Parts: sequence; C-alpha cells; structure tokens
Amino acid sequence: MRYEVKKTIINCVFCISLIVLPFSPAQAGSFFKETKPAETDKKDQDTAQTQPAPAKQDTPKQNVETLPQAAAAANDAPVPVASPEEIKGTLSIARDTATVIIKLAGKKSKQKRIILNGIEKTTGFTLGDFAIMIAQKGGQLTCSPVDKESYRCTMPDGIDIAKEALRNGLTRALKTASPDYLSAEDEARKARIGIWR
Repeated sequence: MRYEVKKTIINCVFCISLIVLPFSPAQAGSFFKETKPAETDKKDQDTAQTQPAPAKQDTPKQNVETLPQAAAAANDAPVPVASPEEIKGTLSIARDTATVIIKLAGKKSKQKRIILNGIEKTTGFTLGDFAIMIAQKGGQLTCSPVDKESYRCTMPDGIDIAKEALRNGLTRALKTASPDYLSAEDEARKARIGIWR
C-alpha cells in the first residue's frame, strides 16, 4: 500500500516537472496569469478615431424622368393625369357615421368600404338615424375620392350624406373639415338636435 502511494506521488512530481521545467521562472509565472491586451491595439484604435473619415464625393444628380413624362417631353404634350374614379353602389351596412359598406353597382356580391371625408366616426342611437336617412332616398350612393383614403358621397338628389348627417346632429365635423361642413355642424348645435340635445 505504501509502495503504491509513493509511486503515485513520484508520478505526479514527474508530471509537474514536465510542465514547469521547459519554462524559465518568469515564463512559468506568466503562463498561469491572464494576458493583458497589447497597448499597441489601444493606440491603433485611438489613432483610427482621431483620423477624419474620407470625404464623400458628391455625384451629380441625374435628371430621371418617368416614362409618361419622357414621352410627353418628346412630343411636347402635357403629362396625362389619372382622373379620380367614382364609385357607385347601394348602402349595405353603416358601421358608423363615417364608415359605410356599399354594394358596388353592376358587380355581384362585391362590396367596398368607404370612409367619409370630414366627419367623426359616431355610433349609438345616431347610427340608426344615419342609415335610415340614406335608405329613405333609396340607398343609392355616388362616391368621389377627396384624398387617398376618404370620399364624399351623395344621394341621387345630390345631397352630400356627410353634410346632411352634420346638419341633423348625427355626428361631429373634424377640425380639418371644409367650411360648409363646419357651418352645418354649427346649425345643428344651435338647433339642439341629435347629439347636441
């Protein structure tokens, strides 16, 4: 038993000597220490930060024309502008006073959501009155785009449904609404009808 312990100790000392002996005392000490980043790397980073970035060269902008513009310029003709498309149909659902779903004329079971320009989305008791107001005139609507998102819709007699809703106190005008919409809202407020009761 003692012989085996001595043999094990001798083997361990031999293994340690193989690791430590090839190095000098200074090297053996540094072998077990963490290496610090070289100072030269830090200096390189500092000089890279202080050096100004190379100036970008301005390339002259080319005059790029779209195909219609180029064709019009070649023929000295004005550029054609797409005319806004009217949407015609019958009222299907009024989700609120500013959003109606209409069944498109001449297209089976095809519907389109229309957002009315210039008025707030109001629900509640006024929504039923709004739908009845349109239905009493036959529910037929012709909607013309005012901008990319909203429309101005009229009934067959030419009455603007958003303006009529304001006049009857069924909704409020947006701050950005046209002056005739704001005056229609003012009429309803003075008469104390609809939401202004």
